[in-house]
Amino acid sequence: QHPEAEAVITRIAAERGVPLLLGGRDWAVEGSPVRFSFRGPGGELHGLRLALRGAHQIENAGVALAVGQLLGERGLPIPEPAIRRGLAEVQWPGRLEVVRERPLVVVDGAHNVDSAERLAQALRDEFAWRRLILILGVARDKDIPGIVRALAPLAEEVIAVASHSPRAAAPERILAAVGEIAPDVPARAAGSVAAALDAALGRAGPEDLILVTGSLYVVAEAREALGLAQADPQERALLFG
Repeated sequence: QHPEAEAVITRIAAERGVPLLLGGRDWAVEGSPVRFSFRGPGGELHGLRLALRGAHQIENAGVALAVGQLLGERGLPIPEPAIRRGLAEVQWPGRLEVVRERPLVVVDGAHNVDSAERLAQALRDEFAWRRLILILGVARDKDIPGIVRALAPLAEEVIAVASHSPRAAAPERILAAVGEIAPDVPARAAGSVAAALDAALGRAGPEDLILVTGSLYVVAEAREALGLAQADPQERALLFG
């Protein structure tokens, strides 16, 4: 955790009289998703494999493992074979998810600077590409310049979009940030996530990568456009009015 966030969490835990386990102090992970180890309050596990891409995901796995050990201390043990199988088979749609190949299409729900920086590093670690086309849509209350700063340098082209969410930033704000931070990267707006995908797929070669990110709403619309999910009209009405 960032020091400021950790201080708030520590204070609230103390006020409410609940135990607090901190990564790096009370539990730790080491390795990569291919093979990693965990040390926690209930012991150590070695030779673990995680199905999710991105080195940062073993930290998320560490949180789950620490919670699992605490449950065991409270009479709800999880058998080790089940833990290993769960980690090896877990799926997390919208998190560094490959939804198409040749060209490679990756969707990720990174929606703040920290997650955008982790996404950029994970892309460098996990994939190779000739050209990267970035489809970016962000909520208006996020640090748009910070997200653009993390991702635009990877791109040969940026397509700015707005999801159906009422919190979505206007594409023009994204374009302005790209023009300020990465003026050499061509950028334009599209009328929808689906339209942006159509345009990117029309221009991408088989060795290129199309990245759709910036918001879980944008990722959901991309998965719908690619036929991987269906929009729920009632849910959309509740969310967007």
